Amino acid sequence: MSSPSFLSTRARALTAGSSAGSALSSGRTRAQANEYNKQSNPDGIINLGVAENRLMWPDVVQKVPVCRFASAIARFLLEWSGLPSLQLNDGFQYRSDHLQYPPYHGTDALRSAIASVLTSFLFPLPTAQITPNQLQITNGCCSAISVVASVLADVGEAVLVPAPYYGGFYSDIEYEAQVKCIGVDFEPPFFRVQVEGLDRAYTQAATQGVTVRALLICSPNNPFGNCYSRDELIDIMRWCAKRHVALVSDEIYAGSVWGSADDDPHDRLYPFVSVLAIDSELEAGLSRDMVHVLWGLSKDFMVNGLRVGVIQSRNKEVVAACRQLAKFHAIPHPLDSLLASILSDHAYVSRHVALNKERLSDMYAHLTCWLRKKNISWIRANAGFFVWLDLRAFVQGMGGRVASLEGGEREAGDSTPVDRSAERLLAERFLEAGVYIALGEAFFCRDLGTYIRAFFVCTVQMKRGVISGSRLVPSRVRDRELGDVGKRPGADVERS
Repeated sequence: MSSPSFLSTRARALTAGSSAGSALSSGRTRAQANEYNKQSNPDGIINLGVAENRLMWPDVVQKVPVCRFASAIARFLLEWSGLPSLQLNDGFQYRSDHLQYPPYHGTDALRSAIASVLTSFLFPLPTAQITPNQLQITNGCCSAISVVASVLADVGEAVLVPAPYYGGFYSDIEYEAQVKCIGVDFEPPFFRVQVEGLDRAYTQAATQGVTVRALLICSPNNPFGNCYSRDELIDIMRWCAKRHVALVSDEIYAGSVWGSADDDPHDRLYPFVSVLAIDSELEAGLSRDMVHVLWGLSKDFMVNGLRVGVIQSRNKEVVAACRQLAKFHAIPHPLDSLLASILSDHAYVSRHVALNKERLSDMYAHLTCWLRKKNISWIRANAGFFVWLDLRAFVQGMGGRVASLEGGEREAGDSTPVDRSAERLLAERFLEAGVYIALGEAFFCRDLGTYIRAFFVCTVQMKRGVISGSRLVPSRVRDRELGDVGKRPGADVERS
């Protein structure tokens, strides 16, 4: 007779998790436990699989005194009763009111500073103005997604997400809110969202008795690093209006659009357009009350560890409901004030955004130059700090059966389990060689899971982990002549 479980049914489901979630976290855990450092751990694992933009870290540390933050708080706690404030060398003041409970949804100062930054620097908005009252601050964008899912959908209802998608969306939507995250497959090589695919997923959910309440898109796109066109966004809005489904746009990479648009007939790149820059009611018949935006500081301001997300909505009922959950997702009061001070410095923000885009563009050029020399295909990007690679030839070298780039071997919506053992073996070989990159499986990629996303992080790690090539290509794969890969189907995904 088995012993009774100490866990709730909900907890057992959480610990079981998803295979994609495991694929995303297992390699990352190993990489973080043995992380490469030029001085202290030169034989460690180079982490090219986590969305951390390290190109601006030295600059950000100078502006955000994270290294002095804890010591300053400690000194303040010892002295606060006798001091009205404690000023650090950087000019930021820790005050006695920082020991009080803050407004859980964010102070007026921080929400005003973020509204100004979004409107002025990240979401150029000719028709809409972001106001502080539309914003709620959360401890990270993961929390923001969880809150929005809880507010828009009931337990057992669903959010559609175009696939492949950032694997964290699954846990963000499902774990706390207990809302279903349903991936919607689209066709390679570019995986552009089509209304027909949305209709198919919506209808399939309905036949299973599941109500779809929202569509979540990532714009600019993660994992592809490209942008939706204005026409695509309007088509998406029209579909949401027809189905009476809310549109949630995660625009966390809005300030990391570094490349220009072009008219390549095979693989066009579009400029970033925020959903807030489109009059959804006039152009698509979708109420503004059904359009919601997410953003955070992790990507555009490189402070993943500080955990700051933002929910923006013009729907007063949605804002009010989100604020009922705010105390579970609040950020520390001193951090709130520190960020309000930094983001109010518009001269700094302007320099930071411009320099970040310049460095991202340079690093993309370095990485794609190496990929081109090795005849490895990728989907062209102009945003974010990652590329979506085609490593099917290497998976084939591990004994795996790969699909054609055109996707003809599987129909969209086919949920038949896929044997990913060869892809996982390839990922293991990468780790053994000292490089961690993210599996296509981790992004809910269909049988095209042989695509793998790699981040470009910083010059030292890129040169050692990618451009040198010796550690990117595992030893058993490296024995093959990479030049032979060029004749495989789809070798021309990147046409620049």
